[in-house]
Amino acid sequence: MRIMIVALTVLLLLATGALAAEENGVFRPADGSVLPALRVDADCTIGSTDFAGYQGWYDNFWSGNETYATLVQPTAEGCDCNIGFQVVAIHMLIKANQFASFDVRVLLYEAVDLGGGCYAPGGPLATSSVYNFSGFPAEDFYDLEVPIWGPCATVGDPYFVAFEYLPSSAGAFIGVPVDDSPRPCYGYDNRDGIWKDMVLDRAWVGDFYVWADAD
Repeated sequence: MRIMIVALTVLLLLATGALAAEENGVFRPADGSVLPALRVDADCTIGSTDFAGYQGWYDNFWSGNETYATLVQPTAEGCDCNIGFQVVAIHMLIKANQFASFDVRVLLYEAVDLGGGCYAPGGPLATSSVYNFSGFPAEDFYDLEVPIWGPCATVGDPYFVAFEYLPSSAGAFIGVPVDDSPRPCYGYDNRDGIWKDMVLDRAWVGDFYVWADAD
């Protein structure tokens, strides 16, 4: 099954000289360009959406077989509904080129309380179908959106929304954009069956962009 690329940012890098290397393999546009404002397609948007704080991307991390998960706390993020909420789509912002092909699915996970206000992904509560993204027109930033039919969840509880790249994904290049406000116990990746905190375990300098539309 194929899903359309839903949003292409206006940030297009036309020359190799437009990149400046940063620490930890993070790159940023030298011209100071920033990502556009968030699109809002549902009643609530929850997750990592600090586009104003965008600082660059990692080009040395994606393995083509891993899952990126972000903590969501609907009440704290403005979902004002006593009945509950339902995740209807999950997004990830990436940098890709025309040779990339991604087989992906998205998931909603329960959050496990590690104590001290820290959470980690637990068991899956909902899983989408598998979708393929390919045919990217050029090297650029893309918002990948995948629909999911999740259960009605409690607004006041924490969860994780996740974007999984299956082993059949391929491509010569991908970048993982990050913001400038890294938060421990917030973003995790899983590439070998173990969830790793991107700040505490991976020493990333910012949070990657994974977020959800919810009704």
